[in-house]
Amino acid sequence: LSLPTLFRSNIKENSLFQNINLNVPVNFTWHFAITDDITVAPYTGFSFKLHMMSRVKNKTEIKGLPTDVLDDYFGEDEDKWQSVFGSEYKKEWGKTWNRFQMGWQLGANAIYQNKYTVGLEYGYDMIPAFSCKEDLDDFRITNGTFKITLGYIF
Repeated sequence: LSLPTLFRSNIKENSLFQNINLNVPVNFTWHFAITDDITVAPYTGFSFKLHMMSRVKNKTEIKGLPTDVLDDYFGEDEDKWQSVFGSEYKKEWGKTWNRFQMGWQLGANAIYQNKYTVGLEYGYDMIPAFSCKEDLDDFRITNGTFKITLGYIF
């Protein structure tokens, strides 16, 4: 075993992420009447996402190392909330997260008596929220979502 492999096998990293954003979907929808009471409406389109407040908190544990040694290596801010758009984040990673993302979605709604809806949707970000090249890894952070919706039409 190489030292990086041995070292990585003993690392446990946890990240907690909070995000407040404005998501604007733009869809193309078709309506097909199945019966007099039931309509199926498949759709596809783009979503435009603006991140307004995002923050992350990381916690790293390495088996066999005491907490004070970890604090010396990772710093005292390791277990504190940090804005992904702030100067501290940029200093650590060389860049901040993207404030704007664009994605696509595909889904369908079933409409009953023009009052009740049930829907399924899958969407994926085409522009990553963050991408970085590190010494050992290249990584991208994107978001894939699966939604089940229930609705009432007023």
